[in-house]
Amino acid sequence: MNDVTQAIILKQTDYRERAALVTVLTEDYGKLTLSAEGVRKLTSKNAGALITCTKAAVTIDYSEGRTMFRLKNARTVKAYRNIHADLILSAAAGVLSEIADQMTYTDHDIASAVKTYALLEEALDLLENNEKSDTVLALFLSTMMKNAGMSPNVDECVMCGRPNAAAVSVRDGGFLCDRCAAQAGIPPRSVTELKRFRLVSKAELRHYPIVKESTEHTIGELAVLLEILNRHAGIEIRSFSLFQRVFH
Repeated sequence: MNDVTQAIILKQTDYRERAALVTVLTEDYGKLTLSAEGVRKLTSKNAGALITCTKAAVTIDYSEGRTMFRLKNARTVKAYRNIHADLILSAAAGVLSEIADQMTYTDHDIASAVKTYALLEEALDLLENNEKSDTVLALFLSTMMKNAGMSPNVDECVMCGRPNAAAVSVRDGGFLCDRCAAQAGIPPRSVTELKRFRLVSKAELRHYPIVKESTEHTIGELAVLLEILNRHAGIEIRSFSLFQRVFH
């Protein structure tokens, strides 16, 4: 059959002697696991194309209903050399890959996963062009959460519905008014911080040009969104700690 599809490499796990299981997000079939025999050999022709955060053309025998396939061949389409050569950008790309992996399921509908593929490709292209890594990550995550129906409520107090925001509650998933924040023991935030969190929570990755001109850094907002994701979906993005260390 020799079906060829574009794929972004999300992660690689050692499997048997000199083999690996490669998790990919594809343009046509969604999220798949590929069994790559011999890829850990020094002489492997496929190894370079299967590096995390690389775009590759992979050849498999696709069969509907399955999510694991034997890799026949892999060819690099885009190496993202600028990302891999820079510590901050490569750490950011690792966060993107982990978010995409954790929030995309192999048994989920293919259309949703294909949508994530396009979003991830857009985010990697922005990083490759040296755009603001924290803002790219924040807007990528905001879009993913929006697509999953997990966006924080930043239109009103999540407890009483009052429109006057004073704080952000990870536990309650959004804004709190001054009265509810005081009752919950959550310290108030400045108007600037609240506006920035609302902007990031409402925006999508396609709004990147607007957001990057509106705020200098969004790593704080990114951290809060990740806390909300962990609290309400049980998804912990462990690679974020490395990004935090190298970003500051």
